[in-house]
Amino acid sequence: MRRIALQLMIGALLLAVSGLATPIPITNAGFDANTPPNATQPWWPVGYTDPFQAGSCTVACISPWTLTSGNVDWVSSSVWAAHNGSWSIDLNGNTAGAITIDLGNQAAGTYDLSFWMSRNPLSTAPVDMSVIVTGLSPSTFSYSGAAGQYALQTQSFAWGGGTMSITFQSSVASGGYGPVMDDVSLSLRDEGVPEPGTLWTLLTGAGLLAGAMLLRKKI
Repeated sequence: MRRIALQLMIGALLLAVSGLATPIPITNAGFDANTPPNATQPWWPVGYTDPFQAGSCTVACISPWTLTSGNVDWVSSSVWAAHNGSWSIDLNGNTAGAITIDLGNQAAGTYDLSFWMSRNPLSTAPVDMSVIVTGLSPSTFSYSGAAGQYALQTQSFAWGGGTMSITFQSSVASGGYGPVMDDVSLSLRDEGVPEPGTLWTLLTGAGLLAGAMLLRKKI
């Protein structure tokens, strides 16, 4: 009976450890879901006309993302490498731009946001950008590494529940060489998962209980 109780306790603890977060789906999180109007054009201006490119692109090119200020470039890997896939976003087209993803109604809880950040090869490092979650204060991120490489950026925030949107905005005030972003992800920390300190205490207690049971059996 004691052995069964111990097995149930350990199983419950392992289940808690294995379910730390629930991914929140983000459509076109890596900007590869849509087809460019012309496959041979290396980048597409979104929200403006670039004299160096034959065509420009509506926001349909980055849908369901929306352009919420300024303009941006949708850039293929023939210009610079995306973090993953073939496309990334330069948040400066010919001026600072911002794009927003609407995520609908999301439950209250603690969320973990991540994305990969780089810079236009012609920019002067470092470059800065802001991330703005609906109703929350902006968070600033910087990248000072080499162009063509990416750094993982992360943010955790408490959400009270309701309709959520997340905006990624360039802080490079002018010019066409800004921060580059790719591969956005979001997850909700599962409710009821113990804090790390509490979880360690529970695991330690389970170990001590197991040792006491084995010792008692030998005696």
